[in-house]
Amino acid sequence: MGFEISGGRKTLAAVLVIIIIATVGWAYLSSSSGRTVLKVFHAGSLSGVFYEFENEFERTHPDIDVQRESAGSVETIRKVTDLGKKADVLASADYQLIENMMMESSPRYADFYIQFARNQLVVAYTEHSRYKDEIDNSNWYDIFRRDDVNFGFSNPNSDPCGYRALMVIQLSEDYYGDDVIFEDLVTDHSSIYAEESGGNYTIHAPVSINPDSSIMMRPKET
Repeated sequence: MGFEISGGRKTLAAVLVIIIIATVGWAYLSSSSGRTVLKVFHAGSLSGVFYEFENEFERTHPDIDVQRESAGSVETIRKVTDLGKKADVLASADYQLIENMMMESSPRYADFYIQFARNQLVVAYTEHSRYKDEIDNSNWYDIFRRDDVNFGFSNPNSDPCGYRALMVIQLSEDYYGDDVIFEDLVTDHSSIYAEESGGNYTIHAPVSINPDSSIMMRPKET
C-alpha cells in the first residue's frame, strides 16, 4: 500500500519540524556478557545524536548495553506493529506516526510520547554540485528544473523527510506564485502526484514510485 499525505496548506508547514521519542515499555533483555540490554529503534536522521546518547548513557550506566537499530521512521514503527519486534525506546522523526500507527491502533503499541527536538528541511549541495554559485532561496526550484540537474529525497513511504520534502515542494507553489513546481519537479519524473481540493492538498505516493534519473531516492535521508 502506498502512502497518502493530506492536510491544509498552513498545517503542513507547521508540523514538518517536529521530532519526537516514544517509550514502548517491554521488559529488558540480558546480553551474553550479563549486561542488561536496552533496545532502541530510531529514525536514521537521529543516528548521530543517538550515538552520543548511547555513549553517555553507557558511561553512566555500565551495567546497561544500549543496542540501536536505525531506519526510516515508518519502517522503524512497522518493525513493531507488523513484524512483532520489541523495543524499549522508539524514536521517530514525526510524532504523528506514533499517534496514528501506535496509539490509535488495536492493539495499542505506545501510551505516550515526548517531543524533545526540532529540525529543519534544507537544500544540501557540495562544491562539486552544478550551479552551486547560482542557487539561492529564490531560485532553487528553477535550478532543479534544469535537464542536467539531479536532486534527491528519501522514500516517502518509509521516511518522514521524504514526505515532508514533497509537502515543502507543494507548498512552494503558493509561496513563490508558481503553480507547476510540484508537477515539474516530481510528477513529471515519478508516479507521485498531488490533488488539491478546497485549499487542501493530498499527495499520492504509490508503492512503485518509479523515479527517473532526475530524482535520486533512497530509503532514508541519511
